[in-house]
Amino acid sequence: MSQGLNMVVTIVRTLVFTLYISPENFGLTALSGSFVALISLLKDFGYTTYIIQQKELNETELVAINTRVLLLGIAAFVVTWMFVYPISRFYDQIELLWILPITGSLFIVNSFTLVPQALMRRNMEFDKIGMIEVGSNLAAVLIGIILLAFSRTYWIILIISILYSFFQLLFTFRLSTWKHRFSNPFHTKLSKTGSVFGFRLMAFNVMTFLSLTVDNIIIGKVGGPAVLGNYTKSFEFGNSNIDRLIRKPVMQVYFSDLSGKSLDEKCRLFFQYLFLLLSLLTIIIGPALICLEWIITTLLSSEWQSLIKMLPPFLISTFFWMTMSLADQLLITPDNLKKYLFLGLVKAVTGTTAIVIASFWGAEAIAWAFLIYHLVLFIPFCLVIFSRMSSGDYLLTKKRLVNACVIALTATVTAVLPFVFRYYHILNMITSLIVFIVFYFMLQFVVWPRIRHYQSFKLFFKSLISFKIAVA
Repeated sequence: MSQGLNMVVTIVRTLVFTLYISPENFGLTALSGSFVALISLLKDFGYTTYIIQQKELNETELVAINTRVLLLGIAAFVVTWMFVYPISRFYDQIELLWILPITGSLFIVNSFTLVPQALMRRNMEFDKIGMIEVGSNLAAVLIGIILLAFSRTYWIILIISILYSFFQLLFTFRLSTWKHRFSNPFHTKLSKTGSVFGFRLMAFNVMTFLSLTVDNIIIGKVGGPAVLGNYTKSFEFGNSNIDRLIRKPVMQVYFSDLSGKSLDEKCRLFFQYLFLLLSLLTIIIGPALICLEWIITTLLSSEWQSLIKMLPPFLISTFFWMTMSLADQLLITPDNLKKYLFLGLVKAVTGTTAIVIASFWGAEAIAWAFLIYHLVLFIPFCLVIFSRMSSGDYLLTKKRLVNACVIALTATVTAVLPFVFRYYHILNMITSLIVFIVFYFMLQFVVWPRIRHYQSFKLFFKSLISFKIAVA
């Protein structure tokens, strides 16, 4: 329910600010965002995952982690300041001289929320997490819309980021039962296994991030802020928003649910959560693809027409990279983390190579390269994971791989085929939507029920009913 509200707020925010703020202004913030996001991965150092997954955790350890996280936030802020001038010169954009320091200052603010929110996830207090996310997003957007009356530049985007972090801090302090304390960060020794686990996980996140950021660097340098603004907006519509509103909420519960389970139980949970995730994705992406051209030409200015060609590959690729994202979570254990890192490295290298090659043909080619390299990696990526989870049993590995492929492909066909009918003017928009609805019901009631572990909306509604009973 909280993510449903968050989705509405995000859609309103995206439409309103895209209408009144030009692509060039979005491009300027994206230029700084790539570097700042990389530093943010380093400052976490895997401590969030360590808190969630560690079987035993005492107060002394939490206080030491809290102190280290704050010091890492300060260090991230200092590092950002050090690179302000070089990055500004690299892109030849003087505005970055103040955009980067302002964005970097949020590292310190966000450091105060990491430990309390990790504890909430550890304790499965997702009602509080939902309240924090929805409240912060809604408050920041409402104030941002008011400020549009005074300015329509990149300053509004910066102010929204600052407000979001401020409200996150405020709501976290209000809802968390854990109180901040600090100590000598090096006096308390954390579990060696947990520390290595966190460091390796951080390394994987950095590799994945670099493969997803090289496109911004290339486009920002060659095409400039305006082209980058269109590209980053396509990535936001087709990747970032879906990731934040659909995948991450499901992933938080899924990751906690996997803890302590056997291999068979983990694979069963993987398919149950995959059905739920792709059910939600299909019902969102199918209509979005069909109505895409009408939405962009009707609601947005001519500056944003490139979205018509750049957005579809990001939306279509969602079915594959989300399935891969759910699958690789099965390997986040101390025993399997080396395999997890290996897969991350392969994915990062393949993605970076595809993007660099596609860059010779421009931003639209890079968008399609994002889809192509996920298609190329999908089967070998899942094969390695299911082989590991099936203890080398070939038949069991093959069965699980086939099931994952069928689920992802049938969801993709359900969403994409009506879009193809619409794109080539075989059907009009209304008829294409009707065809999509028919396909979706066939998927839910004919195709997927034949696959083992099918529990999509049945599981979802069962959870809602349990919640209502608990409230009563």
